[in-house]
Amino acid sequence: VAVTISAGGSCETGRQAWAVISSNDPASPNVEVPVRLDVVPSPGLRTQATVDLADAYVGTGTTTTVDIVNAGCADLHVTGISIDGAGFGVVPSAALTLAPDATASLTVSFTPTRAGAAAGRLRLASDDPAMPVTIVELEGTGVAPPEIGVAPSTVTVELPSRARATRTVDITNRGKSDLAWTARVASGASGP
Repeated sequence: VAVTISAGGSCETGRQAWAVISSNDPASPNVEVPVRLDVVPSPGLRTQATVDLADAYVGTGTTTTVDIVNAGCADLHVTGISIDGAGFGVVPSAALTLAPDATASLTVSFTPTRAGAAAGRLRLASDDPAMPVTIVELEGTGVAPPEIGVAPSTVTVELPSRARATRTVDITNRGKSDLAWTARVASGASGP
């Protein structure tokens, strides 16, 4: 008979139970075998499997937070934090230690150098005995930015003190993404 024992993620040690074996033996129809579980404290790194940094304009960046949680019963030592994939970065990249149930936040950035889908990997090396290297898949999309054009570049009007005039300023988009814009009046000698 195989008896399977699982700590089930618990840090509680000294847990006791009994395996009860029943038979047709009239003298001992039930035999109880004591079972004791002593949990060996170990760390357990938990984080998300995939991070989508969404769209970012080429040459500019976007960031998100990736949380690392120690779901184990002993201090977790993250000995290496590295990233691969064009345009992806991570801060901090130094080793860190987390107590049980503690969380550390990493800032993952994506600054695309070209338009299109991009993929990378965040690698976390630790003393988690179940998974000494944890990989977080990274994805993002580089988008060609809009580029505003304004003509004329200067509007000059001479008017009598009670007169009004209307001038047109043409706004164009020389880029490859939709251009969102608003207009307002800013007064002053130095301009907007």
